[in-house]
Amino acid sequence: MTIPAAHVGHYLWVFYLLPVVIVIGGILRSVLLEKRRRKGDD
Repeated sequence: MTIPAAHVGHYLWVFYLLPVVIVIGGILRSVLLEKRRRKGDD
């Protein structure tokens, strides 16, 4: 099933969501790594 070209604009939000998800994932990863480091220092 192909998406008609006239409706492509409805799906452009996916391209904005992807970088946001990557950035949030990076922040969460760094926070979790920092917590592990602090836990190991005690």
